[in-house]
Parts: sequence; C-alpha cells; structure tokens
Amino acid sequence: MKVMHSEWTDRLHHWIRTLKDDFYEPLGEIAWEAFRTKEHRTPEEVAQCAFTRVEPGFTWGETWEYCWFRGTVTLPAEAAGKRIVMRLAPGGESTLFVNGRSFGTYRADWVSEAHHYMEDNVLTRSGQAGEQYGILMETYAGHYFPEIHSCATGPVLPGAYQDPLQEGKRRTLGVCTYGIWNEDAYQLYMDVDTLYKLLETLDETSLRASKIAEALEQFTLTVDFEQDREDRTATYREAIRKLRPVMEAVNGTTQPVFYATGNAHLDLAWLWPMAETHRKTARTFAAQLRLLEEYPEYKYLQSQPAAYEMCREHYP
Repeated sequence: MKVMHSEWTDRLHHWIRTLKDDFYEPLGEIAWEAFRTKEHRTPEEVAQCAFTRVEPGFTWGETWEYCWFRGTVTLPAEAAGKRIVMRLAPGGESTLFVNGRSFGTYRADWVSEAHHYMEDNVLTRSGQAGEQYGILMETYAGHYFPEIHSCATGPVLPGAYQDPLQEGKRRTLGVCTYGIWNEDAYQLYMDVDTLYKLLETLDETSLRASKIAEALEQFTLTVDFEQDREDRTATYREAIRKLRPVMEAVNGTTQPVFYATGNAHLDLAWLWPMAETHRKTARTFAAQLRLLEEYPEYKYLQSQPAAYEMCREHYP
C-alpha cells in the first residue's frame, strides 16, 4: 500500500499555500464616506444623512455605536467576464447592502482562513466594464464582555476584568478592495483540502488512503504555478479533472451514507442586544439566498421562527 512520504507531504503543503495565494487579484480600492449613529436605521433612512469622507486608518467607535460606510465600485476593463468579489476590512462585524438590497455580511474576526472573508462576497459572476455597484456597510463598534471559558465568566471579582479597547476608538477602518476571484483555484483547493483531511483520518494501510495519497501527489505534478494566469488556471482545471475519481468514490454497500445541510443558529439575545440580532438575521439570510441562487442543489436550514419574524419586520 502507498503511504504519502514526508517529502510529498511537505511538497503538498507548499502547493496548497501557493494555490491560496492565487485566489484573489485586487483591481482597485473602495473609497468610503462615513456616518455614525446609535439608532437602528434602514438604508433608505441613511441615504438622507450627512456622510463625511474617511480614509483607511479612520478610528471610531463608542460602545453600542454603528458606523455606516458608503462607497461605489466601478468595474474596469480587466473585470470583463471575471468573477468579482470584495475584500473588506471594516474592523468589525458588518451588515452589507449592494445597490440598495441586503447582500450579506463581513464576518466576525474568529474565522480561520483569510479567504473566508471574500469567497461569498461576490458582486458579479461575470463582470462588465463600466458596471457600477453602490456599497453600504453598517459596522458595529461592539461592546465589552470578558471572554473567559467560552464567554461564561461565572463569579466576577470587582474590577477583575477591564475593557482593553479605548472608548471612542473601538474600531479602525482598513484598506478595502475589489478584484478578481479565481474560482478554479478555489474549487481545486476545496478538493485538495477535503482529500487531505480525509487522508489524515483513514487507516494508512487502506486502499482508499493509497489512492488518495497518489492523487494528491499527482495534483502537485499537474499544477504549474510558474505560468501566466490563463495557462496556470488551465492546469487547475486539469488537476480538478484528475482528482474527480477519488472525489466521487463512495463507501461500500454496508457503510452508511451521510448528508450535510447548511445550518445557521443565531443566539437571539446572548452577548449582544436584540437590535444586533435583527441585523444578524439580515446578514445571514441574504448571504444564504445568494448561495442558493448559485448552487441550486444547496440546502439551508434555519430552525428559529423568531429569527424569521425579526427579518420580516426589519429586512423584508
């Protein structure tokens, strides 16, 4: 039986790292105007408010405060026919609107991979030169809670926990860009990452492990990063084709079949006020609707009637 040698494992890690570096090519920076409030406002209401131009490094934020950022993306010629995403850096969890419609979210900072901030913030699957997108980003400054033992602090001595953030300067705006997303590179990464994680759980003497190890080695021999974008991407597609047999392999007839369903559980009132929960329903549902449009076979479950009520009232 074939087991992946440590030299192949090291090579695989290098190929995965470089593949991730090729997910995103920025085309331009998003310039912002800002408006701050502690009230729960709609995009229509905010449109009547006075915005001020801000630059990356803009620091703001009192407890419970929100900052609305407004910007415009105009696609250049290089975007024609390309999948265009946003790489945002608002400094805090945000509710996004594009061209006046609920769009989704900039996630909280606990995500594990940098590309998790970009992969589903898709403005268009096929860009057109000159096309414009109006972006609204409602960012939460947050509030302090001590994160001890999964946010369950238990007894608290007077003065034991202090807010490390400076009031009035809880958040800092970073550089936000839009650019080309290489879906072929991303889909190949998903296949390779899935197979590698599966390999780590299998009996190394099994035939399944042998076939996966050999397929992953072939992936590194097929993909040639030292080409221009078009030729490089062609090798990604070829690698996806070669990995398909091991991706499509199924368990024997005596093994159970498992199904995974996308699920969102929202803590309706946990470490944030109800008004923030209202926003979370908009972020979550809008992002899921866009995924359902792109992947008709995708299934999504939200089991809390109260969340539907909130969304219907505040983000119909």
